[in-house]
Amino acid sequence: MNRTHVFLKNTIMNYIFRMGNIAVNFFSIPLMLAIMGSERFGIWQTILTIINWANLANLGVGNGLRNKVTQLISYKKYEELKYYISSAYYILLIVSVIITVFSMILTFLIDPNTIFKNNTIDKLEIQVAVIIIVFSFSINFILGLANSILYGLHKSSLVTTSQFLTSFTIFIVLKLIQISGTDNIKIGTMALIFLIATSLVNILLSIFVFKKYVKRPQYKYINKEYGRNLLNVGISFFILQISTIFLFSIDNFLVSTLLGVKEVTAYSIATRLLILFNTLFSILLIQMWNASGDAYNKNDFIWIEKTIKKLYMALTLMVIIIYLTTLFFDQIVYLWMGQSVQISGLSVKLIGTCVVIQMFNGIAVNIENGTGLIKPQIISYITAGIINVPLTIYLVNRMDMGLNGIIISKIICLLIPAIVCSIHVRKILFRMKRNIA
Repeated sequence: MNRTHVFLKNTIMNYIFRMGNIAVNFFSIPLMLAIMGSERFGIWQTILTIINWANLANLGVGNGLRNKVTQLISYKKYEELKYYISSAYYILLIVSVIITVFSMILTFLIDPNTIFKNNTIDKLEIQVAVIIIVFSFSINFILGLANSILYGLHKSSLVTTSQFLTSFTIFIVLKLIQISGTDNIKIGTMALIFLIATSLVNILLSIFVFKKYVKRPQYKYINKEYGRNLLNVGISFFILQISTIFLFSIDNFLVSTLLGVKEVTAYSIATRLLILFNTLFSILLIQMWNASGDAYNKNDFIWIEKTIKKLYMALTLMVIIIYLTTLFFDQIVYLWMGQSVQISGLSVKLIGTCVVIQMFNGIAVNIENGTGLIKPQIISYITAGIINVPLTIYLVNRMDMGLNGIIISKIICLLIPAIVCSIHVRKILFRMKRNIA
């Protein structure tokens, strides 16, 4: 099966199951809110946010293994693969144990009220929920490596399928609870549902991966040298994750701090609507990471160039749709929310510009990630992250640009990696062509 066929097959399946996942999550939120109550729901969402941040503790080992699997499969070095897989599981097992012990200690040392202020939920209920979710995190932190292996094997559609199955399982359980007439369920019950659903799907997926595609991890295959190689690659991805998360997650904080919390609502709604197009486009790029890695390993620059042109065509279509959305923003929001939001048309268009730049850069970034040549990307995102806050403060306070100042600052900062990464990809392709000559 050729690379393009695999790319298209996985992309179609990714769209089906990722959109299904989005739909299921969309309907799950009101269900959770109804059976938990707003206070417990708020605490639950905060716990999940903390856990998502904790996922960074894998030190980029998952992404490092993902690239190694693609590379070794391309070169048919199947013997080495079992050493990398076993070493990766060993590293994350150690990290998982450390995080679990540390988290358990903190759970009983820190008063929940210091994190969840002004809540009326019993302290023990929150602590029990945290213990369950930490246990869930520890298990799935390790089992999640099956996803990295599947990405490396160009089987990304199986990852999105498993994510959909997890969300759908949780939705079904929540629906059954609602039908039974139960309400005000404890946070620990929700954590237990989450634990069982995620663990069950990940265990089944891991069994499937090790029966059909690669050898299961074994102690005798753990190797310090291979583990060190994984960490060397992984640390670069880890630094990149930190810098990008900082750049993309600080917006609401800046709006709230510089302009006030009332501005956050309008900005958040506009961003959520327009970022949906980036989500749709990013699904197209899921398979691009490892497909471009395989092409790079085989020096197939023609395939990369052709795929880039096709992706730019898709991007052009998305730009037109985004522009039309900004024109009819007020009407769309009213249909969606049942009420209008106070935000200027210029601000909406600037947010749309941010989204377009992210989509444009996504093409180059995924190619860089696939090749493993991410140093320019790291430097550009760190630079953007450093510039963003002081530039935002200057545009808002000194130039009196308000919300538009925050968005323009982000546009300027996003342009840095967009330009740097695009030029870098061109250089990669030039070097690949020179290798043929």
